[in-house]
Amino acid sequence: MQAQREVDNRSNSNSSSISNSGNDHCRDGDASLIGFHADMDMFNSHHSLLCSTSAPSSTSMTSATSPPPSKIRRVISDTRISPTSTKAAPFAPFHNHHNAASPIKFRKYQADQWEARYHELIQYRETHGHCLVDSNTDRTLSHWIKRQRCQYKLKQDGNHTTLTDERQSKLESLGFVWDSHEVAWEYRYQDLLAFKARTGHTNVPTVYSNNPSLGIWVKGQRRQYRLHSSGQRSTLTAKRINRLRDVDFQWVSPSMVNRAPFPTRVGLAA
Repeated sequence: MQAQREVDNRSNSNSSSISNSGNDHCRDGDASLIGFHADMDMFNSHHSLLCSTSAPSSTSMTSATSPPPSKIRRVISDTRISPTSTKAAPFAPFHNHHNAASPIKFRKYQADQWEARYHELIQYRETHGHCLVDSNTDRTLSHWIKRQRCQYKLKQDGNHTTLTDERQSKLESLGFVWDSHEVAWEYRYQDLLAFKARTGHTNVPTVYSNNPSLGIWVKGQRRQYRLHSSGQRSTLTAKRINRLRDVDFQWVSPSMVNRAPFPTRVGLAA
């Protein structure tokens, strides 16, 4: 009986020791877990502090790499593209800086061609006594003359032209006529001289089969002279009147000689 009690007491002692040992193990585990969490909290706090002091934020990186707003505005204002549109601003208009003082440079073949036509005109003038080249006589030279008159008009209007002052002087030295209206009158005047050289007078009939244009022109000069003599507007200038008088031009048609005369002006300027 006594032995049985000793065995029971020994069992109870072992179970209590085991229970106490288990409880101690639980307490040690809880303490270890609490210590682990504390260590992790400390690590996280240290890591956050390290990142905040060593790595720049996205805002600081943007401010460090981007230019200041004032510089951006200045760069945009200097460009030709609007900051709100992709359409380019219009270019400034082109200004032609050519003037009479600036020299005009020609290629060698261009200068040679002009000189060749110029010498052909000299030869034509020596033969015919004028520079009024008919296209039926010399088509190439006639077209070249028309081009010179066109370039002269451009020059008078202040536009770019290939007619330099030197070229203009060389042509004018030959008696070159620039005005197209004057050219038409000069053509018919030369025909009148040829008619007088053949017939000895200037009484060209109104209907003249050999040169119909000359007959019409002579009639027109007489009509313009009557307008001029009566003080009305006329295309017949004093210079033209004197040139016609120089060749003994008859202001009255032979068929009108017996009719009443019309008033004439005297003392016309040369």
